[in-house]
Amino acid sequence: MKTEKNKKLISLAVAAVVTGSIAAPAMAVLEEVVVTATKREQTLQDIPVSIQAISGEFVDEFNMTDIQDIAGTVPNVIIGYGITAQSVNIRGLGAGQDRSFEQSVGMFIDGVYLPRSRQYRNPFFDIERVEIMRGPQSVVHGLNSTAGAISVLTRRNEGGDPFEASIMADTELEYGGYGVTATAGGGLTDSFGLRAAVRASDYDGFMVNNVNGAESTREDMLVRLNAVWNVSDRVTVTGKLETSEYESSLSVGEIYGGVSQLIEPNDGILNWQHAADESTIDIFGILPVAEPGIESQYDLYSLGLEWELGNNRIDVLVARSEFEYDISLDLDTTTLNILDAGIDEDYEQTSVEARISSQGDNTVDYIAGIYYHDTSLRNAQPNIYGEGALGPGVGLESTGIFEVDSTLFSPFIQATWNLSDTFRVSGGGRYSDEEKDVFRDSRCNLGLIGSATLVPAPPPLAAALCPSADLDGYRDSRSSSNFMWELAAQWDLGESTMLYAKASDSAKAGGFSSSTSAQRGQLEYDDESALGLEAGIKARSSDGSFEWNLSIFRTEFDDLQVNSFDVEIVDGVVSTRPRITNAAEAISQGIEADARWSAAEWLTLGASVGLLDAEYDNFTEGNCNSAITSPTGVCDLSGQSLPYAPDMQATFFGDLRAPLFAGMDLTGGFTIAYSDDYLTEGTIDPLMMQDSYTRVDAHIGIAGRNDMWSVSLIGKNLTEEEILGSSQGFGTYFLGYLEPPRTIFIRATLNFGG
Repeated sequence: MKTEKNKKLISLAVAAVVTGSIAAPAMAVLEEVVVTATKREQTLQDIPVSIQAISGEFVDEFNMTDIQDIAGTVPNVIIGYGITAQSVNIRGLGAGQDRSFEQSVGMFIDGVYLPRSRQYRNPFFDIERVEIMRGPQSVVHGLNSTAGAISVLTRRNEGGDPFEASIMADTELEYGGYGVTATAGGGLTDSFGLRAAVRASDYDGFMVNNVNGAESTREDMLVRLNAVWNVSDRVTVTGKLETSEYESSLSVGEIYGGVSQLIEPNDGILNWQHAADESTIDIFGILPVAEPGIESQYDLYSLGLEWELGNNRIDVLVARSEFEYDISLDLDTTTLNILDAGIDEDYEQTSVEARISSQGDNTVDYIAGIYYHDTSLRNAQPNIYGEGALGPGVGLESTGIFEVDSTLFSPFIQATWNLSDTFRVSGGGRYSDEEKDVFRDSRCNLGLIGSATLVPAPPPLAAALCPSADLDGYRDSRSSSNFMWELAAQWDLGESTMLYAKASDSAKAGGFSSSTSAQRGQLEYDDESALGLEAGIKARSSDGSFEWNLSIFRTEFDDLQVNSFDVEIVDGVVSTRPRITNAAEAISQGIEADARWSAAEWLTLGASVGLLDAEYDNFTEGNCNSAITSPTGVCDLSGQSLPYAPDMQATFFGDLRAPLFAGMDLTGGFTIAYSDDYLTEGTIDPLMMQDSYTRVDAHIGIAGRNDMWSVSLIGKNLTEEEILGSSQGFGTYFLGYLEPPRTIFIRATLNFGG
């Protein structure tokens, strides 16, 4: 089976090379895309890595407000929504959704490393560019980046820039609501620039509760202030203040499969509807949000220094981030009042990065630096079991408390040796030393419904539903020390074609599980490591109208950190418990290709394809599922596909702007994204499979030729595909979290100055 897949990958690679070598007709020149993935400004065609960049204009045109929107445009990148986290997956590899996890995809906003995935959705507006690097990152972005890295750059103004301002407002037609974004910026003096951006939105959501007819809502408020001070010709100071608030109402998720239709009459399918009895939520007053829903608060402050010193440049970035995330919901999403749950999370991080780099154009160019951060995570997981679980008039409240303090110290260096005008090699290494201290505690009480009297839960309820008492007062610490390296070679075949090969070794620190049911000997999980091999070609036609890229890759993982849910049934009571294990080995291999063509001065077309073969090579102690069972509860998953690893994904896109009349232009664009089916949960249960789908997004509108105004109609998920962000087993049925259905926006924009 694997041999046939490999033959298919090789055949398609050869076909792509042959097709790409055909010269494109002379057309309008494609604009070169400049990125900073290597901490230097380079074009996409000059970087020896599989990378895709999404422009801020593209983000605006398709009204993207979340990193999850971006994932649908880049093959081999899937971001799965869940209660505890957004699981970011590249090439079938990701961290899962345990509260203790840093992501396996390193995430950076304006150079600041943010390991908690929920932080990533909040500042997603007024974007300059999003850069997605696929495959293990070892040196420049080597912080826990065994699967890849995503970097978001926001817009800013510098001294001397002309004043510019914009107001962008939209209204959603399918469900109702609005969003407004306002920006203003420019050079207040020749040496000082300031940019302010504000976004407020209030949308009616797409989830409906069939019990009481309630419809979900979601609100955002985001504010960002970027400042740039050119102290001199050689010294620049930058600063950023950012804050955001997010609220949504109603429980998330819906049940499907198994006996769900017996529990939820006339439904039990994935359709953005559930039947949760939310009137009885939080009967003991311990959940973090009084009504079912989500509340989060995010703050980030950063100060940067850029100093040109001779033929070198020194960069220093100091940042402080704070994040609060609270959720309360009817977890079973039925009318039976079985289990209400919450998350009360606080995260704080202080970080410093300092780098020195050559200015380029040397025989040997280099970049060296050091990174340090100190973090504190406080997470409480309150649960309430009601009458549906325990019987009339009886309830139980339990809370698992998980705290981790971490310090990370990581120096790195990378050098590029320009052996000739056409051939260069680069290499580097990063050392990472991380210390984690954990504290665990819990409480668990039995009470009468409507009574304020609570007493310690007796056996067997304590064993079935309470956090493990073995963890009360538990403290421990662990240290992870890893050296990561990277080697790459580039060969220019003329002015417009480049061949490259790259090998990299990356690592991600281990930690302690947040599972409330684990015993002391089951909490700690080990570091994971990844060896990545990649080779590719990047080419551009002589007239600049067509470019294409092709890469072939293979990543071998050792001790891959895997998170999934165990189902336990004790005395007839069903509960789900997260479990973290280290898979012995996993392999991800495949092909990625993309192309852009300036078909005319008014039309650009493009395509991107990812072919993937990702599976557990050796995983004898995995969690069981409905298809693979064992009396011990431990199953051999060797040879099984990894979750979030479709065999093929492809995206086709078009962007047009053509003159109409009276100083107006027609604007428009589309993306068509196809995906094969893939699993959505760590036990790789076939009943939690996402079927293949084709998603279509599009926009059309008119704009003033001077770009002072525009009006557009934007459609997202026009085919209304039911796409599972994530799922988990719940005994005899499943709980799924769907991405949004079809949404349609009318948006108007006014620009001033510039």
